[in-house]
Amino acid sequence: MRLNVRCEDGPPEYAGRVLADVESDDAGYVLLPPPGEDGPEAWYRIDPPPDEPDSPSRRGGYRAHYVADYLPS
Repeated sequence: MRLNVRCEDGPPEYAGRVLADVESDDAGYVLLPPPGEDGPEAWYRIDPPPDEPDSPSRRGGYRAHYVADYLPS
């Protein structure tokens, strides 16, 4: 699902930024940086995971909380 996210915590390259058209998986996890951008890898989780595409009430972005630099397998 593609949506706008507002990153909370994590690497300074992302903390406090609103990123447009970011891809999330079905569980609400987002891997940054977005394709075509440079930066450290960081996983964020949208809380709660969205169940519908970006709506007018979410133009500022869904809150995405920093999880880790990598997800354990």
